[in-house]
Order: sequence, then structure tokens, then C-alpha cells
Amino acid sequence: RTCPPAAVVMDVDLPDQNGIELCRQLKSHPRTAALPVVFCSSDTESAEATRQVGAAGFLAKPDGFGRLVPLLLGLLSRG
Repeated sequence: RTCPPAAVVMDVDLPDQNGIELCRQLKSHPRTAALPVVFCSSDTESAEATRQVGAAGFLAKPDGFGRLVPLLLGLLSRG
């Protein structure tokens, strides 16, 4: 809470919660609504669902990892 993240990178499949639902919660809270959320997941069928809840990007595992840093740098330079 004292040092909020600049961005969130997560998978759709999380141990205790669905990443799409977590993104929806982040986007619905005023303190985290503008936080860029990027998904890295092998569940490519969920790519559209992540966009619908406000994700800034979706990268397919493992091929998309090479685009992660440039994507984050682009997102963070906008803020």
C-alpha cells in the first residue's frame, strides 16, 4: 500500500484465484483502475476475456516473453 506497483504481470491461472477475476477487481477499484495489467499465459483462449476486463496486453507463453519488456516499457512511458 505504501509503494504501489507500476504494473501487474500475471497469468490467467493463479493458485487461489482466476487472473481474469483479479484483473476485474483491480480495474473496479479507484486506486488501481489505471494500473496496467499484462497477462502472460498459455491459456490463449482467454486472450479476448482479458481484454474485456481491461488488460493492457496478452502474451502467449512461452513465445511472448520476448515482447514483455518492450510492452511494459511502452505502457509505463505513457503514464
